[in-house]
Amino acid sequence: MFHKTRIKKIILALSSVCVVYVIFATLDYVEKWPIAANPDSSNRLHLPVEPQFTLLLQTYKRNDLLEVVLDNWAGMKIIKKIVLVWNNIGQPIPDFVYAIPKRANIDLHVVTPKINKPCNRLNVSADLMTDAIMVADDDIVIKESALIEGYHWWKKLGANKLMGFDCRSYTTLQNGSYVYQKRLNQDGGYSIVLPAPYFIHKNNYKLLKDMPKEAWNMMETLGRCDDITVNFYVANLLKDKDHAYCMLTRSLKKIDGKAKQFQGQHRAGAHRDTRTYCLNKLAKIYGYMPLKTSGVILYVKL
Repeated sequence: MFHKTRIKKIILALSSVCVVYVIFATLDYVEKWPIAANPDSSNRLHLPVEPQFTLLLQTYKRNDLLEVVLDNWAGMKIIKKIVLVWNNIGQPIPDFVYAIPKRANIDLHVVTPKINKPCNRLNVSADLMTDAIMVADDDIVIKESALIEGYHWWKKLGANKLMGFDCRSYTTLQNGSYVYQKRLNQDGGYSIVLPAPYFIHKNNYKLLKDMPKEAWNMMETLGRCDDITVNFYVANLLKDKDHAYCMLTRSLKKIDGKAKQFQGQHRAGAHRDTRTYCLNKLAKIYGYMPLKTSGVILYVKL
């Protein structure tokens, strides 16, 4: 994938748990590395030395998966609190939702919206959160060691940015429009991190309420694209080439195919077309395309 670009691979960290590699798709990124990695930069947001996260988890018609996912998260010492957005409007909350966090001595707060909307997870009171927030879908399991590595690199590279564990890209057509793409582009770059999960600082999460009204209307009308909308907002806020970083790990597993009811929006028709529409709509709302292509990719080998 990277043979057409000048690639420099550097082993950055080695421990008994994992090896972290960072790949720079072009030498331009290598030259910028000493600045990007400076933890003393004035635009860094405070994070504690030891990771303590709030898991912001949203669920819809996946009780069978939710029990598995909660078991995975509750087994992690780094999780301080779980905020669960219960989008199963009018449906009873199963006992295991309360029992699993209680057994692990993790605080739980359940949010029960009146209307099922994917963007409900962007409307939760930030007062419920720790400084480090992980926004996650309800079909993801991942190893704690990978999250700890992601946290420390997020802290080092800049907690004012996003740090995700899965990423996507887009291409620009000759007419200036944008097309959503899976995974990395042909040069090994990405522009969007997904809630699989992604880290966002509490201070930035608070600012999401200030996203353009047209962006909120788009999310509520389509019932999709809240992750792309967050990426747009943070990128526009920072005016930085790298508004987000992506750490890839083999420990990340999507178990949506095991769901008995709802297997996810990406399995519905026209998923890519809808996300392409969102890219172009948001670019029109902002008056430009703030999502730049990043070549900084962190790999965790477990």
